[in-house]
Amino acid sequence: MSILIPLLLLQLQAGHAQHWRTTQMTRVRWQAASAPYSLEIEVPADPTSADSQRLRIRVPGRRDYLLSGNEDGFVAMSGPNGNGVINPSLVADNLAPSPYFYLTPKLRGAHGSPMLILFGSGFASDPGSIYIIALDSTGYPTQVFRDSTFLLTALVDLDRDGTAEVIGKPTLTQCGGCGTCSYDPYAVYRLPDSAHHRVRYDLALSRNYNLAHYVWAGPKSTESLDVNECLPGKPRIVGRHGH
Repeated sequence: MSILIPLLLLQLQAGHAQHWRTTQMTRVRWQAASAPYSLEIEVPADPTSADSQRLRIRVPGRRDYLLSGNEDGFVAMSGPNGNGVINPSLVADNLAPSPYFYLTPKLRGAHGSPMLILFGSGFASDPGSIYIIALDSTGYPTQVFRDSTFLLTALVDLDRDGTAEVIGKPTLTQCGGCGTCSYDPYAVYRLPDSAHHRVRYDLALSRNYNLAHYVWAGPKSTESLDVNECLPGKPRIVGRHGH
């Protein structure tokens, strides 16, 4: 009996194995001296499955890399009418021939390979998710940044060290008229020194960037502060909400 039970469990698991269907696919030469990588977005073949979309990267000569998305899945950066999750000009230099995969020359790993960015759709006052993947020293993908709510707004070398920073907003501004908007600061993240480490939030760079492009009252967003955004490019804190 003790042998039959594990065998029965294995048969049940095999009978309920998840099958996947590819909805988006493109091939990129991620490394100059390597065969192309295949980037694929997959959905469960069973429409009643509770699993979300996932990313499959077919790595030349290696096992596939798999990354599960959030419930919102992966979405195109921009649509045929210019609508999308981010400013189209930000991804105009995309090295991948697909609106679902942003292979960006602005961000590079420790060995010079461009990083891959994917996006999820937002909901109500929350921006969508973001995923940044780099290649490690062996050419295998590794996730260096993931946030369930992050609107990418810029990839810029702020401190002039030769490496761009990741800039965006974790929350979207809510306004009751242009003079009473919530406080939603930009967040600045530094790239990892190695693809084996994740990006890290930089308080000093975040403060300086907000002082130059927004206002600054700390790193956390809040609806208790009123920000006046009536004058384009000149927001200012005017008081606490309800006062």
